[in-house]
Amino acid sequence: MILLINSNNLAELNLGSFDITSVENISFSVGVHPDRNHLDPSSYSSTHPLAPQNPSMHWGWTAGYRFIALEGKAGANVNTTYEIHALGDQNYKTVSMPIEGNLDGTSLTISIDADYLGMFNEQLKERHLFDYPPYSRIIKIILKHKNKEMLKNGSLWFFKSLKTRFEDKVFGPEFPLIPRIQNRYINVIQIKIPLDKNLAKSKKIILKIRSSFESISKFRSIQISIDVDPYN
Repeated sequence: MILLINSNNLAELNLGSFDITSVENISFSVGVHPDRNHLDPSSYSSTHPLAPQNPSMHWGWTAGYRFIALEGKAGANVNTTYEIHALGDQNYKTVSMPIEGNLDGTSLTISIDADYLGMFNEQLKERHLFDYPPYSRIIKIILKHKNKEMLKNGSLWFFKSLKTRFEDKVFGPEFPLIPRIQNRYINVIQIKIPLDKNLAKSKKIILKIRSSFESISKFRSIQISIDVDPYN
């Protein structure tokens, strides 16, 4: 069962019929399972939770769905758009919690109160700790090739070249949870750019390294895409 919850509305969901009279624990997952996370939203009926939504809960086939979208206005005049989006296969989490149900006739009601403000504050703490937006800018470099070993060699060359310029702000290369799509293997390298660093200068450095990479004949068949702030 897949559900889409809107925090603005009190959600009452029918989980089906079961031969039980009490509940001690409930488990559920937050996010979209990797098996479904990279499918086409338009393939679902309009009433399905994974169908296109407004505002959109989908970030493209590479990143998949937004598992959580916290959006609003901030700043001294409350006119600055502020967004936190949790997505990526690595953030698909299963939660278990002890809970009691209220039996009313033949209906067993389970009440869960979500602390959205608490989640927001925890998100900010973690982002500050691990240097994620809004405390840094993210540049994601995606490399693809049909040959796995060729991709690994090319990705390692690119990573080492970036490391000489960005030092400990470079992470990877690594295969995503779904390592191959449309017969091409995927490697990802990520760079965290501190807010006090010049983003335009960082882009120029990356493009120069890319140009050097593409001048190496054995790496020319490797596809490269560069995405700035791929998700918040």
